[in-house]
Amino acid sequence: MDKYEYRAKTEQMLAYAEQKSYQKAMSIADTIDWRKVKNTAMLSTVSEIYENAGELGKARDTLFIAYDKAPSSRKVVYRLGIISLKLGHFDEAADCYEEFVKLAPKDPNQYILRYKILKAQKAPVKEQIEALEDFKHSEYVEKWAYELARLYAEAGMTSECLDECDDLILWFSEGTYVYQAMELKMKYKPLTPLQQEKYDHRNDGIGRKDSSKRKPSFRKSKERPAPNPRIADKVRKDVHVTDSIDLPDLPEPMARTHASEPEAESQPKTRIRSTSDISTTISGASLSDALKAGVAVASGAVAPESASDDSQMTGKMKIEEILANWEATQRENAKILEKSQEEAEKEKALREKKKEEEEEVLGATKPILSDDIRKLMEQLENGEEPEITDEDAEDFVDDEEDEATESTAKARQMMEQHITRSMNNILKSYRAAQ
Repeated sequence: MDKYEYRAKTEQMLAYAEQKSYQKAMSIADTIDWRKVKNTAMLSTVSEIYENAGELGKARDTLFIAYDKAPSSRKVVYRLGIISLKLGHFDEAADCYEEFVKLAPKDPNQYILRYKILKAQKAPVKEQIEALEDFKHSEYVEKWAYELARLYAEAGMTSECLDECDDLILWFSEGTYVYQAMELKMKYKPLTPLQQEKYDHRNDGIGRKDSSKRKPSFRKSKERPAPNPRIADKVRKDVHVTDSIDLPDLPEPMARTHASEPEAESQPKTRIRSTSDISTTISGASLSDALKAGVAVASGAVAPESASDDSQMTGKMKIEEILANWEATQRENAKILEKSQEEAEKEKALREKKKEEEEEVLGATKPILSDDIRKLMEQLENGEEPEITDEDAEDFVDDEEDEATESTAKARQMMEQHITRSMNNILKSYRAAQ
C-alpha cells in the first residue's frame, strides 16, 4: 500500500468514525497493516474504533503496537489499562496503573483508573470513595462528583451524600448529572425552593447543549458599582486629551440614513444620550470634550452650562502642572550630575596624591646606595664575582702584621662571605623599595 492509498483509506475511516459508523470504519481498519504505522495518535484512534465496534481484542493489540512505538505515552498506557479491565485482565490493568503513575505522577486521571480497577475487583466501598475523593481534590468533574455522592449513599454516609449533591447542583446548575443528584437528594431530604424550581423545569430546555460535558466555572459575576462622585471628579481633573478622535467611516446603510438627515450646524457637536431618568443633553466640540463634560455633570461637580469652561481650565492647569514637574525633574538631575562630578574630582585627587608619595619614596631610596654598592649589585645580578678592594679588607685584618699568612687568608675569606651577604641584603632592600 502506497502513501496515497493509505491517506485515502484513513480519511474515509475517520469520516465513518465521526459519523459513529464504527462497523464501516472497522472494515477499513482491517485492511491496513498497523504495525507499519508510526503515528501513535492514529493508532489510538483505531483502537477506539475497534472498542466502539465491540472488538476489544483488536483494540488491545492496536494499543500494544502504539505502546511499542511510544512507551512514554501516558494516554496509550491509560487506555491500555481501561481495555484490560474490560477484558477482565486485572493484573495487566494494575501494571498499567503503576506505569501511568510513574509517567505522570501529578495527573489526576490516575485516581480514576485506580477507582475503575477497584470497582472491577469489587473492592470495599470505602476504598472506592477514597480514590474519588483524591480525584475531587485535584479536579472537580460532575460525572465523578455524582459517582462519589452515589457511593456515599451506598455506604450509608447520608450527610456527606447530601453535601456532595448540593455542591454538584451549586457548581453546575443544570445537566444530566445535576438532575440525577437532585433525585438522589430527594430520597433523603426535600429540595430547596430554587432547586425544586430547576428540577420542575428540567425539560424546558430540551435541545439545548447539555452541560454535563462542561466543567464548572468558578468565576462569580461581578455587578458594576455605581460611579463614585469623588473618583469621577478626579478623572475629570486628571484626564486631558490633546488630540482629536477620528471616527471611522460609517457602513453603507448607515451612511444613507445619515445622508437623509438635515445638515448639522457649522460647529460639530457630539451628543450623549442616556437611557436613565437623566434627560440632560451634553454637547461639545469634540468627543473628548463631551466625555469630560458628561463626567463632570454626572458627578454633580458642575452645572451642564459650565462643563465646557471647566474642561478648558483643566487643560491649562494640566499644562502648568506638567511644566512644574519638568522643572523640578531638571533641578534634581542637575544636583545629581554636580554630585557625580565632585566625587570624580575627589577620586582623581586621591590618585595623584598617592602617585606623588610613591615617587617621593623612590627618590629618597636612590641616594642611599653609593656608587660602589651599585657596582657590586650589578655584578651580583650579572652572576659575576664581586671584586674586593684593600680598603674593604682593612676592617677585617688584624693590626698585628706579624700574624701568619694562613690567618690572613682565613680572615680574607670571612670578609668576602660577609660582604657577599651584605650585598645580597642590600639588593633585596633595593628591589623591595622599587
